[in-house]
Amino acid sequence: MKPIPYFYESINRSAIVVKPKKPFFDWLNCLYPEHPINKKEEANIYLVKEKDDNKAIEKWVSKNFDQLFQNELNDWHTIREGR
Repeated sequence: MKPIPYFYESINRSAIVVKPKKPFFDWLNCLYPEHPINKKEEANIYLVKEKDDNKAIEKWVSKNFDQLFQNELNDWHTIREGR
């Protein structure tokens, strides 16, 4: 039996991986001490318009840092009304 060839289309994106570090988990565990979390394998991947080089990616991350950070916080903890 012949193997089936796989052809993948390029998506023309750069991937940015955001991994929380210990201070983030320390903060999170202060909010939820009854359910401590230390998932070092946790990460979010953001796909952004393809950049020419790492300098361009670093510039994009610097420019969008606040939004990325807020999204990371919101991913773990959201204040709900009436709570």
